[in-house]
Amino acid sequence: FQGIAGRTAYIVVAVGGKMGFGSPLICVLVLAGILRPRWAERKWLQEGLLLGGAGLTLVILLSLRFVWGRYLFPFLPFLVLWAAAGVDSISAWIARWVPQTLAPRTAMASRTLLTAALLLWALLGLPKEGELAEAKLSYVKEAGLWLNAYKPGPKNLMAVGSTVPYYANGTEFYLPYTDSTRALAYIHRKKPDFIVLQADELETR
Repeated sequence: FQGIAGRTAYIVVAVGGKMGFGSPLICVLVLAGILRPRWAERKWLQEGLLLGGAGLTLVILLSLRFVWGRYLFPFLPFLVLWAAAGVDSISAWIARWVPQTLAPRTAMASRTLLTAALLLWALLGLPKEGELAEAKLSYVKEAGLWLNAYKPGPKNLMAVGSTVPYYANGTEFYLPYTDSTRALAYIHRKKPDFIVLQADELETR
């Protein structure tokens, strides 16, 4: 993604697609919350503060060269507030379609079901967040310790991520994100002692 517009689109799509945030359900709830009727004067101020905070977060991320998944979590408080307003708006809309005597219970049941569905979907998605699941990749640490035992002392490693170089007592040369010809030329130029290739990094290299 090139340019401000492209990078903005990338961040918006990345935030909207995070299952750990409860996507796609949270996207529907956020839209319902933002577009809910009765924009009173006070609501303009409230929405303006939220939009300003989310916009500032976006500007900060646009200033970075690369956006990791964990950098998107500051958007979550804004999404939760808008989603809560969406839950309330949708519940009130559903309650209007039932007899007046059942409306309060229907609205409460709708709020409970929507909130529970959002929390459950987010809980199912959190373990799939790559950076939150890195603690399970114990073999990466073991590979670093094995390398340190195989060749003690300082060494240069070309890798993606610093876990193996850290435990191997080595200096990391970042494996470049480019085509094979340029990557090989760079590797020959840097002359690393080891090249670390991980199966779970195949999508990025």
